[in-house]
Amino acid sequence: MAIRLIIFDIDETLVSSKQSIINSFDYALESIGIKAREEKIISKIGFPLKRAFELILGDKKELADSLVKKYRERYLKKCVGETSIFPGVKETLEYLRNKGIRMAVATTKHVEMSVILLKGLGIDDYFEMIVGEGDYHHEKPDPESLYVIMEKLGISPQETLMVGDTVYDIEAGKLAGTKTCAVTYGIDSRKELEEYGPDFVVDKFDELKKIIS
Repeated sequence: MAIRLIIFDIDETLVSSKQSIINSFDYALESIGIKAREEKIISKIGFPLKRAFELILGDKKELADSLVKKYRERYLKKCVGETSIFPGVKETLEYLRNKGIRMAVATTKHVEMSVILLKGLGIDDYFEMIVGEGDYHHEKPDPESLYVIMEKLGISPQETLMVGDTVYDIEAGKLAGTKTCAVTYGIDSRKELEEYGPDFVVDKFDELKKIIS
């Protein structure tokens, strides 16, 4: 079947947001006197915020809720200015829309932060649905967020492509029965991604045009 719907992850798939995320983690952690190594924070990108803080805090995980509030406090103020759209994203989204492809977002980022970020960067209008933390009970790799989108838009898994930069995105797509596309410029390496058997692997976002064609 032809692809009628593409579901995208946000962070490190559509946008380069790693530094803003790191800065916001640092802001929250430093409020309680903790300085985490950058690589430790990077390894938690893609987790829901509370879970990420719990993993970083270890035996101090009871502080996670307060740090989530601190993180969001900074992120909502700074994220747009500290985040950029990856090369070729806007042009490719425009191309896909002109081809009649419907588009949505499934992310572990809180839905409020997702909308503010995508709107601030001027690409929110391309997506019929933005599904984030707060819209589902189980995060990726559980396929619930993908099911929510496909059911709402009335499109089958066989006609859907999941695009993301982590193995969780690929696994979620596989579990949901969609086609999957891994981008190699994000968090997980090509080797890690290929171990999960994505249908497509791209090094640049605009290579999605070839997949659709």
